[in-house]
Amino acid sequence: MGLAVVHPLLPLVLLYDYYGLTKYMGLLNKTLINVVLSMNKRKAFKQTLNFLGYWKKPTNEFESISGIKYVRKVENKYLDPNRIGMLPSMIAMQRLYQKYISQEVRLLLIFMHFQISNY
Repeated sequence: MGLAVVHPLLPLVLLYDYYGLTKYMGLLNKTLINVVLSMNKRKAFKQTLNFLGYWKKPTNEFESISGIKYVRKVENKYLDPNRIGMLPSMIAMQRLYQKYISQEVRLLLIFMHFQISNY
């Protein structure tokens, strides 16, 4: 690993980020973009994404509908596409900070309401 040359503990610090990025790439690889039924409605044409998020090269192969299985709706919890460029660990810390701040504001509003009602 080239990061170990910079600092020996850097790969360990970025372990959570590697985990989040690989989970997100796996989610992209399973994402189904387009489904087109054939004229007899027994076969379907699927278009998916590759692990980088680009459309895969379309193939002219139709799959049997009986072979297609709906597993479940998968929610992306690994990477926020609105914050491209930030490490997943920094996004998680920012999410925790926002949660902490919202709890403080809520407690402050309750305290202010209590003070006004007792006035």
